[in-house]
Amino acid sequence: MLCFLLGLSQSGKYESLIAKAKHDAYEKPRLLRASAKLQDLQPGTYSSNGFEYTIRYPITGDLSSDVLGFAMEASTMAVVKKSPKITKLNTVFSDSAQQQVYRLKGVLESENEVDVYEVENIEPLDVISNIKYNASKDSFFKRDFNSSLKWKETPDPFFDGRPEYINPENDYMKFGAGAYINTEVSLDFDLSLKNISMTAHIQTKGVFGASINISLANDAFKMPNTFSKNITIPNGLSFSILGVNIALKTEFFSILKFDTNFYNVPESIDIYRGYIITMDRTISIINGKFISQPTKFNLEQVGSKSDVVELAKSFDGSHLIFSPSASLGIDISLNAGLKQYISTSITLVPRIFFEMSFNKEQCRAPYLYGYINPRVDLLYNFSGFKPLGFNVMEPMGKIWNLYEFHHDDVCLFGSRDNSENLKSEL
Repeated sequence: MLCFLLGLSQSGKYESLIAKAKHDAYEKPRLLRASAKLQDLQPGTYSSNGFEYTIRYPITGDLSSDVLGFAMEASTMAVVKKSPKITKLNTVFSDSAQQQVYRLKGVLESENEVDVYEVENIEPLDVISNIKYNASKDSFFKRDFNSSLKWKETPDPFFDGRPEYINPENDYMKFGAGAYINTEVSLDFDLSLKNISMTAHIQTKGVFGASINISLANDAFKMPNTFSKNITIPNGLSFSILGVNIALKTEFFSILKFDTNFYNVPESIDIYRGYIITMDRTISIINGKFISQPTKFNLEQVGSKSDVVELAKSFDGSHLIFSPSASLGIDISLNAGLKQYISTSITLVPRIFFEMSFNKEQCRAPYLYGYINPRVDLLYNFSGFKPLGFNVMEPMGKIWNLYEFHHDDVCLFGSRDNSENLKSEL
């Protein structure tokens, strides 16, 4: 009699959950269920879209052909099954709609075609003991893509393009800065719960330029100092484990910043400097350790334009600084379900520093001195990798100076003493 009463008590406890699961099975469209029909997965090694991965546990889920419907309450799940018995201990259930994964720990109750399980929410990566990707097996990371930020594109954006004015509404003093970049990326990685190896190869050709145009100078104006743009590269690489996505996502980001400082600016000036940058770099992490490799780099000046002769009449006591910089980079991340497990970024940071002032004592007429100083840095950041509590690799960052033109202030038209340390012209 006691056993009978306990049975009634338990049945009542899960009655609402069982009803929800049956309702889900009834409401789920037959066409959707047929089109999404998938087979349960057994432990083993699989391949898809260039990925090779090893599954640790049996996997079923809402997209399985053996699952007609399901419902959850807290740590309990009711599953309407097609076959008499679809699971055993430690089977994993994937919820494609919520991108969640659960371990079925044990059966709490059975009622005809419905089983009620105690479940535990686990990380998607806990299902996989190893995952590899090789760029040579898929063309995605072999593709070129282009991006521009505040850049007037032309048939040849590298030689004919120009930066857009960042304050075009001002009729007196305009500053322009921008960049255009073409990039190709490839990536190989081998990731497990206790180790990571990864090689990222990036080839970049970009142009970065800045311009100043002043007519009837007016010191009183305001100007924004930051522009940014993010582009998610389409057709990212992914595979799914019964509807839960494992994805390799790529995003190109660009940020433009600049500082200005000026007083008694001359009434007329028109300057443009552009630099074409080419770079080839391979960055590797082997067995959790960073491996440094050389960078192939070249910087070429393009589009030089300086109408400075007219400044002689009005530049006395003037000073002008314009320093734009850009951050142009790629971020590659591995995501499973709703969680990001690794993120690595490679960022190219070009900068141009303009400075011009008036020095009647040191320089010959029109007494202008200053410099235009280009600099290019390369930054690498890795988010670290700590899956399921394993401290596989700490976060890390690296920075390399690829190019910097060093010199003292120089006279634009020669110095009075003709000393060798001063250039005759920029």
